[in-house]
Amino acid sequence: MNLVDIGLLIKLHRLKCKMTQEELSEGIVFLSYLSKIENQKTNASPEILQLLCNRLGIEISEDTDREVEEECKEWYDMLI
Repeated sequence: MNLVDIGLLIKLHRLKCKMTQEELSEGIVFLSYLSKIENQKTNASPEILQLLCNRLGIEISEDTDREVEEECKEWYDMLI
């Protein structure tokens, strides 16, 4: 999975969990850095991504690209 694309997955799951960026980033990264990850403005290290995913209870796997695409489409469809 492209490390930038994972930002979409993180944002989607954070919103599903009704968690603020501040709650998710606490003790892991600065709030502004999490925002950049979610908005695909930076490549975070695999360690940071793993910590964020652990807090959200999501797993990064070989199939994550397809899952991200499907979930983002569902999310987009819900918004429209």
